[in-house]
Amino acid sequence: MYLYHSNVLWGWPYAALNGEFFESTNYPFTYIFEYLFYKTPEYIIFLYIYFFFFLRSIINKIKSEIPQFNKKIFFILFNIFYPTMLLFIFDIKIYDGIRLFLFLIPYFLFIPAITFYYLIHNLSKILNKLTLVTCSVLFFYYIYSFSILTPYQYIYANSFAGKFSSLNDKFENDYWGVSLKELMGKIKFSEELNKKKQIKFTVCGPPAAAVKYNLNNLTSSINYKIVRPEESPDYVILTNRTLKSLNKDVIHTCFKEYNGKNIVEVKRRNLVISAIKEMN
Repeated sequence: MYLYHSNVLWGWPYAALNGEFFESTNYPFTYIFEYLFYKTPEYIIFLYIYFFFFLRSIINKIKSEIPQFNKKIFFILFNIFYPTMLLFIFDIKIYDGIRLFLFLIPYFLFIPAITFYYLIHNLSKILNKLTLVTCSVLFFYYIYSFSILTPYQYIYANSFAGKFSSLNDKFENDYWGVSLKELMGKIKFSEELNKKKQIKFTVCGPPAAAVKYNLNNLTSSINYKIVRPEESPDYVILTNRTLKSLNKDVIHTCFKEYNGKNIVEVKRRNLVISAIKEMN
């Protein structure tokens, strides 16, 4: 990352979780489960709720069809809880959401999968039919929400996270800077950026090398220079990466650090993913 933390040997030093910002070694014990909850589609959460309400019936049904089911479900649950146990015991750095724990996803989806299997094989009950209908509605709502984020589906959060346009105050979204290509492509349509003889940019969030690459390949018509914040830049190119403020002892995002007017921005569902801001 550019400018702020060149002394960091690995990982990003700060993280965000549902509006709480903290050092990446000072996370809450429930971090993984909270993050999974807010990033999980509503229909999956609904299937989890059904599973725990009808636990005995589901297990009795599945046990008769899957050999050694008890051992297998124990293995699944152990793999889900194991990373949290490690976080409790060891001083581990967490950053970029749960990118380091994506191996949990197949285990995490096992319970809703067997719940769905139980439902479709027990449709004689009215409750199960109503449950499947509700699950289907939630599924298509998820598909719609997920598809309109293209190609930035990894910024998805469910309805429990609150209004989607406000997620920049709750999570890091484009921590990989994937939206830079689209952002740089919009520069040529900005009269304000194209009227200057030379533009001085500073960067907050994405790597400077990635910014330069996209600027060179997509906006060859402009004359620019990447500078440090103290070198009087005209604009800042930024995502909502977490950082420790240069001016006060607070952890927040690049969007909070710089509050000028957005000249160019990339948005999905009214959420600003990345932007070029005018320096105040």
